[in-house]
Order: sequence, then structure tokens, then C-alpha cells
Amino acid sequence: MSGKNMIILAIAAILVGALALRKSRDKDSFENTETGRKILAEVNINKIDRIEIEENGIITSISKTDTGWVIPSKFNYPADFRKVRNLLLKLETATFGQVLSVNETQKKSMKVTPSLATGLRLMIGEDIKTELLLGETRKRKVTTTQPTAYGGLAQRRSLSAERGHTAH
Repeated sequence: MSGKNMIILAIAAILVGALALRKSRDKDSFENTETGRKILAEVNINKIDRIEIEENGIITSISKTDTGWVIPSKFNYPADFRKVRNLLLKLETATFGQVLSVNETQKKSMKVTPSLATGLRLMIGEDIKTELLLGETRKRKVTTTQPTAYGGLAQRRSLSAERGHTAH
């Protein structure tokens, strides 16, 4: 190989490397900043004193009192403390996974519209600290060719933090 061919190959390699570097930087600039962020980053979960769950137009409220969590509509019947605690802990550590831009048809299929989703409001007094729409829970389907020995099934739940305007 002559010296001239070596110089041409070196220049081509430099150009390909520069192009690859530019493409990787462009990809990073479009990366979504929501992925991996805590869903309730701005909410102090310990101050929540009321949880409202809305499903099919029926709102169930769970309130914190001096004696523990109760259901006011059931004559202050005690709520299961462990279940309330587990819910709050899961919400506190939950992060956004994949963030999607979806149209109305896709939101309906994910069940993250106000009429199809389970609404969840976390409140301090009368102040709503966060309002989520929880869509259906989905598990990865396993076929006979897929091994399940490495972590089991992935379970995800579609949600919207803005009353159906976005889907996560």
C-alpha cells in the first residue's frame, strides 16, 4: 500500500470517527430527563394525611388520625396500616421508566384516561400534593423459548401525572 493510500485511509477513519462522535452527542441531547426521576420527588411522603382513590366514579378516602389510618366513609373503620405504609413506600421509591408521547387512542389502550384509570390523590389537609392516573398493570409475556431464571417477569404500570396529558 502506498503512502498516498495510507493518508486517504487515515483521513477517512478520522471523518468516520468525528461523524460517530457527533451522532452520539446528538442522541444524548434528545435523551428524556424524566426517565429514572422519582415520581414523587417534590412530595414529603411523611406529611401525607389523606389518600383518595377514585375508580369508576367512586372516591374512597383514607385519612390519618391520631390513632392511625381510617376510612371516614365507613365510620372511621381502621385501614390496614401495613397496606397503607407499603403503598406510600412504593410511591416514594417509584421512578419514571419509559416516557411516551401518545395520542388519545393509545392513552385509552393503556387505560390512562380519567374515565378508565384508577385516580390516586395524595393530600396534606385540603391541598392536593400529587394526582396520578394509574393504568393497567402489565407483565411481559413468557414464551417457551424465553428463560425466566434471570429476575422473573417484568411488571410495569402505565401512569399519568397530569390527569391524562402525558403517559409514563
